[in-house]
Amino acid sequence: MDLVENGSIDIHVKRHPWELVRYEIIKQKVKTMLNGVPAGIQPVLVDIGCGDAFVVQQLYHEFASYWVKNIPSDGTSNVVAIDINFTPENINTLKTVNDQVRYLQDITELNIYKECAYIVLLNDVIEHIEDHKGFIQILDRHFAGVSVFQLFITVPAYQHLFSNHDIDLGHFRRYKVSQVKEYAHDLKMDILESGYFFFSLFLARSIVKVFEPPIDVNRQGIGVSAWKGGALATFLFKSVLYIDYSVGSALRKLGLDLPGLSTYIVMKR
Repeated sequence: MDLVENGSIDIHVKRHPWELVRYEIIKQKVKTMLNGVPAGIQPVLVDIGCGDAFVVQQLYHEFASYWVKNIPSDGTSNVVAIDINFTPENINTLKTVNDQVRYLQDITELNIYKECAYIVLLNDVIEHIEDHKGFIQILDRHFAGVSVFQLFITVPAYQHLFSNHDIDLGHFRRYKVSQVKEYAHDLKMDILESGYFFFSLFLARSIVKVFEPPIDVNRQGIGVSAWKGGALATFLFKSVLYIDYSVGSALRKLGLDLPGLSTYIVMKR
């Protein structure tokens, strides 16, 4: 969960089905990126804008055998969570859940080892950054010269769906695939995969948008409330979204790219 949505960290929070299925998608992409790391090179996972670190903590356990090898001599972890909204209290709370992940407030605190392969996640982050091009340049400089640099980005899709809800979440924009591909060009990275996911939510959002009031540019971002659905509602919603993603992925392989509420890209250099 984004710390913009929930300013404090609640390690017992109910996960929204959207968040749970998105994690499954991220897990699949990370597995593919790990398989793309040449033998003998140590992978390092960096989740930038990690929020309450749910995703990166889960990925640490999911692929534990990859991270425990060749720990740097300074004792730092090969799995790193970065969020500018972290407070010392947040970090202490997160360490009670998983103290094998390193928690940082700024990317400048991250030690870079040129001989390593970096897998960097930007999951629903760049839409929160007004100077997104400047941020991409920072990434370019920070990971320059590393053995392998792979980047997985997810962002909300389609500017015509931009609404007061986006303002509540602190979004500056939404994206088409062609726009996230510009980041690959700026970073001089090869595009391994790109597309959309959650077609059903795209349809629902498109319908709701018709009946919404005009965008209030002076609106103050207020975040969103936590998921309050029960176990059955969570299971059903999660199942529908996972089937949605699976069908979309299958159709993409056949050359049919459905629209979705989220845009993604995987790139490498």
